[in-house]
Amino acid sequence: MHVLSRLFEALWKLQSQRSFRLAFFLSSILFFSFFITSIINYNLARESIRQDILQSSLPLTRDTIFSEILQNLMKPIYVSSSMANDAFLIDWASSGEKDISKIKKYLDSIKLKYGFFTTFFISSRSHNYYYYGGSLKKITRIDDHDKWYYDFIASGKEFDLDVDVNQANNNLLTIFINFRVQNKKGHLVGVTGVGLKFDTVSRLLEETQERFGRSIYFIDLHGYIVARAKSFRHAVPSIQNIAGIAPFANEILRIQTQPIDFEYDEDGNHYLLTARYIPELNWILIVEENESKALAFARYNFQRTLFIGLFASLFVLFVSGYMTYRFQKKLFDLATTDDLTGLSNRREFERQFKLAVKRFDHDQRPFSVILADIDGMKQVNDKFGHLAGDTVLVETAQLLRNGVRPDDHVARWGGDEFIILAQCDREEAKRIAERIRSGIEGQEFSDNNSPHFSLFTHVTMSQGVAEFHPGDTIDSITMRADALLYQCKNEGKNNVCVEGEDVPTQ
Repeated sequence: MHVLSRLFEALWKLQSQRSFRLAFFLSSILFFSFFITSIINYNLARESIRQDILQSSLPLTRDTIFSEILQNLMKPIYVSSSMANDAFLIDWASSGEKDISKIKKYLDSIKLKYGFFTTFFISSRSHNYYYYGGSLKKITRIDDHDKWYYDFIASGKEFDLDVDVNQANNNLLTIFINFRVQNKKGHLVGVTGVGLKFDTVSRLLEETQERFGRSIYFIDLHGYIVARAKSFRHAVPSIQNIAGIAPFANEILRIQTQPIDFEYDEDGNHYLLTARYIPELNWILIVEENESKALAFARYNFQRTLFIGLFASLFVLFVSGYMTYRFQKKLFDLATTDDLTGLSNRREFERQFKLAVKRFDHDQRPFSVILADIDGMKQVNDKFGHLAGDTVLVETAQLLRNGVRPDDHVARWGGDEFIILAQCDREEAKRIAERIRSGIEGQEFSDNNSPHFSLFTHVTMSQGVAEFHPGDTIDSITMRADALLYQCKNEGKNNVCVEGEDVPTQ
């Protein structure tokens, strides 16, 4: 059906053409009767499947997922609880934390035995943070990373789950299971627990979601999404930000012992939702099903019936649709590609630049612009002719392609200027530019159409490198790169000038 949808998209663009309108009208007559009969049968099947999902399939899936995920998360909770009641840990902390090697060995053995990402203990007396590698730091109220500890102590809870970066492991996002440690008199000794890689839970949700074909995620009691699969369709922090769920989000957050079910529409799809509170985690499990996907089999029968009526119409329209597609593709290539070099043109580069800015806004991924100009191109054209100059441009374009990485983008900026969008900071971009400069300097250019061209076998290239800064536009960053380029020209050419450096690199 994907091919059919692509074809119809191309065909609808021809509506202004009278011939297409007539063909579409005649085709509609052919399959209209098939459509009416098929839609009636489809609606009957759809309602039957829908009732089965609401009354049986979705609740059963919710309870199965609840059992499986709880089973996977209860193991670290159980181990953390055992650590909190371990006589060794309590005695070691109460006796003055004298031998750090003992707590290190203790935490490391638990980590290795159960395969956890991390294990830790924080002393309420010394405020030392111990982990399986030894003593990490001393926690303080002024450190934002330590706020969780004081909030947890103040809450009076026996345990909780916290998603935070792990300072002992390269600040990777981690789910910590924190347990209060108390001595026999009920006095606070500290906080202990284990940590799971956050992507471990994500993978678990991903596998479960793929197996059951439903969206699965956890929220806390404030509505924030605390765990979800990587393929989760929403990129929002809370269910209050999901348009379809927001109207009944408060009802979900108030659930206690009994699961609740809802239905909602979003982006043209109808979703069935069930939610269940998990007291062991103090989270709410939500399972959603896209009713459209659940009705795939019924839709398949519906589409198969329609195909008989559609076949004749599609055959009539196929040739015109195919030719339209080829024509549009050709127009797109002409609009985005430099005809001489085969590189992207300025318009396509501007589009790629906008995409890079969006990526930067999303994940702060640095990128740089390299503006390059062939030294002495005018002399080549004057001495050997423009055909020889075109040969230099084409071969230089190929060298540029070979000199960048797969994620980088090369375009012809105009005349003998080229521009590169490098997905890296300026230091890495400098290395790319230097590699290109060296390759062009050592390249021998030749043109069979110009017998005298062999007398001029080398050209060089000057380049300016500027890194993207927040707020930059394509004009501002290229202006900086252009200024650096002309600095290279003024300082002898065949150089790479980088933003922030006083002298060229060559």
